[in-house]
Amino acid sequence: MYNAAQADALFFGGGATWFGLPGLAALLFAALPSPLRATPNYSEGLGGKGMDAMKRYDGIILAIGTLGYGLVCLAFGNFGLQWQPVPEWVPGRTPLAYLNGAVLAVAGALLLWPAAARRTAGFLAGYILLWVLLLKLPKVLAAPLTILPWLGFAEILSLAAGALMLAALLDPTPRRAWQQVARYGYGICPIVFGLSHFAYPDFTAGMVPAWIPAPLFWAWATGAGHFAAGLAILSGVLSRLAATLLAAMMGCFVLLLHLPRVIAEPASHIEWTMLTVATMLAGAAWIIRAGITPRERSAAASGEMQIQPT
Repeated sequence: MYNAAQADALFFGGGATWFGLPGLAALLFAALPSPLRATPNYSEGLGGKGMDAMKRYDGIILAIGTLGYGLVCLAFGNFGLQWQPVPEWVPGRTPLAYLNGAVLAVAGALLLWPAAARRTAGFLAGYILLWVLLLKLPKVLAAPLTILPWLGFAEILSLAAGALMLAALLDPTPRRAWQQVARYGYGICPIVFGLSHFAYPDFTAGMVPAWIPAPLFWAWATGAGHFAAGLAILSGVLSRLAATLLAAMMGCFVLLLHLPRVIAEPASHIEWTMLTVATMLAGAAWIIRAGITPRERSAAASGEMQIQPT
């Protein structure tokens, strides 16, 4: 079994990885028209609701967060700290950090362009999943009974699940299997978020803004909210409402917690990173909400959910 340092070296060593030019080239390819297939109807692809793609685009929050995260990596010439824990000794670490930032910034921008959004979302899902498998999973395997590595694992997994759900929603052909994989993969994550609040209530309470009374209460309450939302998404009981409330709660974290901290410390790498990651987390929750259709809710609640061929 390899350790986390070996996994990091495997992922980043040599520089010719998804953090490098191949990833950037793949993103640019996603922006080009494909001669092999017709231009998809993105208005219909958004959950089949026939909504205008740019007026009610379910991926816009994730796009803004991804673009911001990439720009933060470029501005500070570094990776996303504990969300991308790349060791200092990795050869070519700084150039790789800039390439990583460019990949994410371009991905965020392309998610705002309907003609490229579907393929970009699929690329982003795979790109982020690499962080999960090669950076986060070894840490979980090394300490499976400790909640902290599970928290890092769940945070990044939820982003990959959100991007996968977005790719499925934007596809002109129904991708029920993708949607279900994204939904159930995502559903585990809020449960872990809730458990982390219960395991570290004092730390969580310390993140609550000083002007909000009873911070320890909010640490426990938000933990319970995360936990209940995860159970609802997995079970199909009030799952769309739960995902909606979860996205709203995470949006409040962005506006009430992280944005003021950035304003107070505008030169802080950690604060900018937390702001953009929190925005991506809120965006992923909103996308999962969009992917839970009435048909899927009723099927899940009755125990009839089945994987359909794509």
